[in-house]
Amino acid sequence: MLHISRESYKRYGIAGMFICLPESYILVIEGPEETIEQLYRNIQNDALHIQVTTLREGPIASSIFTEWGWP
Repeated sequence: MLHISRESYKRYGIAGMFICLPESYILVIEGPEETIEQLYRNIQNDALHIQVTTLREGPIASSIFTEWGWP
């Protein structure tokens, strides 16, 4: 999943952090609002994703992940 996401996110100007836990994943993302909204809809509609939960959303003062790269 990470390899597919990495290329797609780079193309659409999305940055973030992906955390893998034994029973769940945490995805923190930032980017253009419309792009993030479409990505989130895609995740919600994908049968591979269950119990999708938003912990926080909204505008940010400045990017946190600008200098981060997807490994």
